[in-house]
Amino acid sequence: HVEPERKETYSGVANAFGFAPIEKDFAVHFDCTAINFARRGMLLTSYHNSAKDSVYIGAVMQVPDIGSRDGWKAMGAEAEKTREEILSRFGDSNIPCIVPLIKKAEDFFLWPIFTLSKHGKWATDRVMLLGDAAHAMPPQGESTGIVFEDTVLFSRCLTRWIEKGRPGNNMKEAFDAYEKLRRGRIEAAFEESKDVVRTVSDAGWLGHKIKTYVIPWFLWFTSGTRQKHFIEDVTTVDIGY
Repeated sequence: HVEPERKETYSGVANAFGFAPIEKDFAVHFDCTAINFARRGMLLTSYHNSAKDSVYIGAVMQVPDIGSRDGWKAMGAEAEKTREEILSRFGDSNIPCIVPLIKKAEDFFLWPIFTLSKHGKWATDRVMLLGDAAHAMPPQGESTGIVFEDTVLFSRCLTRWIEKGRPGNNMKEAFDAYEKLRRGRIEAAFEESKDVVRTVSDAGWLGHKIKTYVIPWFLWFTSGTRQKHFIEDVTTVDIGY
């Protein structure tokens, strides 16, 4: 309805994830979360509950396009093949817990990651798209958080429009205020997501060595910007409207 000709594009990477129950004495290499890089992908390992008796395992990796929704469904349903693929990519890790965690995972689910074009249309006079419907992109560290931010900031713009007496008798002014507030942040995140795709794509020995040395410096160099976004409170930030 908003921009039907704007079609999703497969990013070239997919996310395979599962949950591994662990015993109390099972030793891991992280306090809460770890990002583990390999030549052929990135593996996220993280506690996901307060009991710390289960670990989320998410592999973001380069996967050829299957070409159809049914094809992706069929491939995603083959949990053991997905496990084998993850083991082939991360099974040579020097970190002792990686292989046992992959083997312990009860199921694996495979989700292809699609994107929308960067400068797409978000709204009509009556409809506003939020989250992935407006700006689907590969994960870049804040993906789910960005969706929640969209919702809060849009609701604040809409509330402000109501407080102003519904000028114009349509919501276009509120839509414009939200888009002015949000467009720059989303476009910056879109560029960050491209770096993630390049980082997790398959690399040769030399390419992986370069990434191993460059990524820590990149994370250090960009830590200030990420910290700013992490601590920003979208319920109180000035929306400029």
